[in-house]
Amino acid sequence: MDSQMADRSSSEGTSHEHRALAGFLTEASEAEIQASLSFHQAKIEKSQLPGEHLSIPEILERIRLAEKAQEILDDEKGKNPNAKYPPLELSLIHFSYFIYADKDALKSLVEVHPVGPAPFLESRMRNIENFLCLMLQKLNGPIDSDALGNLPASENNSSGSEYQPTVNDVDGIRTINRNVKEADEARSRDANCIATNCAEFQVCHILPFTVNNTASKLKTARKIFISVIAPLMSEKDWHATEALVVPRSREIGTSDRRWNLVALNHLAHALWNKGYFALEWIGVEGVEPETGEYLKVKLRWHWLTNRIPEALEQAYLGEKGPTKGHAGRAVKFGTDHQGMAVAIKKCLDSTRTASASANGVSLCRMANHRPLITGDVLNIRVKLEDVEKTRLMIEIQWLALKMAAFCAAAEVVDELDPEPLHLEELSTYWDFEMS
Repeated sequence: MDSQMADRSSSEGTSHEHRALAGFLTEASEAEIQASLSFHQAKIEKSQLPGEHLSIPEILERIRLAEKAQEILDDEKGKNPNAKYPPLELSLIHFSYFIYADKDALKSLVEVHPVGPAPFLESRMRNIENFLCLMLQKLNGPIDSDALGNLPASENNSSGSEYQPTVNDVDGIRTINRNVKEADEARSRDANCIATNCAEFQVCHILPFTVNNTASKLKTARKIFISVIAPLMSEKDWHATEALVVPRSREIGTSDRRWNLVALNHLAHALWNKGYFALEWIGVEGVEPETGEYLKVKLRWHWLTNRIPEALEQAYLGEKGPTKGHAGRAVKFGTDHQGMAVAIKKCLDSTRTASASANGVSLCRMANHRPLITGDVLNIRVKLEDVEKTRLMIEIQWLALKMAAFCAAAEVVDELDPEPLHLEELSTYWDFEMS
């Protein structure tokens, strides 16, 4: 009897599908039919994802490293009677760094350290918030041909001299306008949105334009990058990043170049700024045979989750403060590590095959209407001389946006602290020379 009912149910379901298909074919417009065919015939390139985001043992090890950092800070707090700021409790902002930063670098931070490590540790921990604020700045808008007072690139190049964006000096503050020539080169190179293939797009910075568009911002960014980014890189990569983004020469606007620009449609750009997705560098496939001057580069699309605070909640997080939302909530390291690791892993794994952001926003490819899914490969063109520069920009973006999503910092970017503090202002500071 059960078998007969199952067969009848299956038959009825198939019959319903056939009627629906027949109805679609007789009632749909030609455009709708072509769109449906494009959807079903599309061959989407998928990249093999890692076996898992992070294993439970890996997350547990990272939790222990963060707990060790908190113990060092607790042991040394109160050493400075002139401190301007209370002792630091590591929040989700700081914890995100321990989840995603290079593990060997984290071990060096808390296990292999110089005499009197606490002030330097506290300074670096506080700089993590400055780093996310720097990378999430909302002034990273689109570049138009008439942006910010620049002349169109064609007029600037009419004399044959090399185009240079205008540098302004207002009340002693040096700022630089956006480089329209570089934006035009990126626009011509990409031709369409790299994610959706939409013909309407904006030329967007990978690292925000506002990282180094004024002398004061460059000075701040240099301190932050030296503290947060440099320890995670090889010596070669750091020296290259330093020269490209925070140069010792103090030249402003150095990263406003085509190697730090990509084309995204308006919605994709907005979602990127909110940390809803991130791009992971896969590698170079080969030289573009048509031109010989471009390399074909593959990126992996990732929808990110900002639901970690909800997954951890009261069991593992302190109460929300008046500012910084979930991102500023203190982490309770003395609780159940295993339970915390399982909650984190479950939340991260929820995005492994996601076709939309955690907030329900999705994007689709114009050519076939297929949704962008975590693991989809994006193919971009990069000039031979720009490949290593673009790789560095993408990798910094990849770290920053994963961290921002983990702690939900993008939701409260206006409340994040932008400026690094001085060592002597910290609770753990003590005078080494006097000691």
